[in-house]
Amino acid sequence: MQEQQPIAYASRALTSTQQRYAQIEKELLAVVCGCSCNKFHQYIYGQTIKVETDHKPLEAVLRKPFHQTPLRLQRMLLQLQRYSMEVIYKPGKEMYLPDTLSRAYLNEEKEDLLDEELEVAF
Repeated sequence: MQEQQPIAYASRALTSTQQRYAQIEKELLAVVCGCSCNKFHQYIYGQTIKVETDHKPLEAVLRKPFHQTPLRLQRMLLQLQRYSMEVIYKPGKEMYLPDTLSRAYLNEEKEDLLDEELEVAF
């Protein structure tokens, strides 16, 4: 969003494995997907961005020392290191647009984040 107006939309369905993640992991996965997808990377890389979340514990996890976070979260945090971001808690009742959009998702399972990681590693 820019000036309280959406500039682009994106969505993805969780794989069956990701559906079993803890809520904190799903929340961080949403941030990773929002930042790392090719559609938004070109807009936010090199910029300081604000990420609004209605999940208060996400703020605390991002302030923790890296070695004290669970391994799955560490993996996601490594993907976010290239971005300069500030995570801000905002109550869900104030986030009406993302909440509405999250209820109308496509039911497809495709995991392309792993492919991107493999391309970077080699």
